[in-house]
Amino acid sequence: MRSVLPRLLAVAVLNSGAVSAWSMSSGTPITIENGYPVVEVFINSRGPLRMVLDTGANACSLSPKAALSANVSPEHQKLVATVAGEKMVEAAFVPVLLGSFEALRSEVLIYDIPAVSRLNRHLDGLLGQSFLSQRPYLLDYRARRLWFGAEATAKAQRLSQPLNVRKNYNRVLLPVEIGTAKKFFHLVLDSGTSNMLLECNTDCPALIGSRAANLTTNTAQTTVLQGQVRDVRIQDVKLSSLPTVLMETSNCHDESDGLFPARAFSTIYVDVAHGVVRIAH
Repeated sequence: MRSVLPRLLAVAVLNSGAVSAWSMSSGTPITIENGYPVVEVFINSRGPLRMVLDTGANACSLSPKAALSANVSPEHQKLVATVAGEKMVEAAFVPVLLGSFEALRSEVLIYDIPAVSRLNRHLDGLLGQSFLSQRPYLLDYRARRLWFGAEATAKAQRLSQPLNVRKNYNRVLLPVEIGTAKKFFHLVLDSGTSNMLLECNTDCPALIGSRAANLTTNTAQTTVLQGQVRDVRIQDVKLSSLPTVLMETSNCHDESDGLFPARAFSTIYVDVAHGVVRIAH
């Protein structure tokens, strides 16, 4: 089977009925490290493990050392594919607990992730969509809090109008309008990237201040063109001078045109099961 983990660096949906604001919890705390959300997670009742919350990864991942400490034993192998390459890794299905939300069966991949180590050598891995997609979730960067299920859905009512999106490997694809020509790219909403990444050949937008750079993914490095893009729009949200990476179309075999950094918004709400996203700038 293939696992898509685009770079860094199933489904039981809780009833989403109305929840009184007075009955809401304060959410699960997160920390922000160089723009990446980090949470404390228990796996197999072992922990806490410090993991990057990565909405662009369709599975969770642990370093071999963290997997050993969490008593995660390999059960099968899986192909990990990124924009820069692919490789086979070991994997298992295990219970994962974050705050008050526990998923009894989430796939966890076991391998060293160079991009995570470069961010902070004390991080244990990535928390991806094999866990996140099992309930709606709301990530508030400013409040540094995370909510799940009915609470997330209730809090999301203050955000933008619902945006119906396509799904790809349990990740949601934002329709992103770029440039004055109003060309749309369908980009993975990704809390694990610092730049907008566009896979394009002859139809790339113009970059401001373009230069060659190295892109580090979860499996390899590749050379890209880096700069900034003006005139970016998602729904009614307009962004300018967004850091952007251009690269040739990869052999990743998914339906996305690249990645969009979740950090460009103050808050994101994602309901993978129903293909709904809400955002706040």
